[in-house]
Amino acid sequence: MKRNYLIILIIGASLCAFALASCKKIKDAVKVNVALQMADISFTIPVIEHEGAVTLGEFDVYVNVDSIIKAKNSKLGAEHIKSVKIKSCTVQILDDTIYPDDNFTVLQSCRAELSSNTKTAWETIAHTDSPVETPHKLELPVNSSLELKDYFKGTWFSYRITGTAVRPTTHTIDCKATLQFDISAGL
Repeated sequence: MKRNYLIILIIGASLCAFALASCKKIKDAVKVNVALQMADISFTIPVIEHEGAVTLGEFDVYVNVDSIIKAKNSKLGAEHIKSVKIKSCTVQILDDTIYPDDNFTVLQSCRAELSSNTKTAWETIAHTDSPVETPHKLELPVNSSLELKDYFKGTWFSYRITGTAVRPTTHTIDCKATLQFDISAGL
């Protein structure tokens, strides 16, 4: 009789282990990685009138992250986001020939920040504390270890670009910002 209970126990444990392994395989099969690019967000840097801290631009962007994830895998949505990391942050002057002295070299430092309608606290996603040496294209070093998933459960994203100016400018500067994120979603 004890032997029968032992056999039933072993078979039961084996079936449970098999079921758990199968569930993990199914769970792993229902996941998606999405490269999201908030492409070419246009904004204008106002005339910088003084040295010191300046706001270079603030802009809001609507992105339906839920639909983007569903387009990759219809079983998933924004509620299934496991991780979001920033991949790159680039700001470029649109016409660098108009005012050759009004460019990014006026900056001692620069910072890009993010907030959203689901998480309103500003988070620094990219920055440099070194003088900017490239006059027309600014590739800000990103904090690729920063977890941003709570921001991406929303649909409205706010960006703010600030810096420290070492001299004033004489004209406004038309720019575009391109931000890339890696989104991982799954069960």
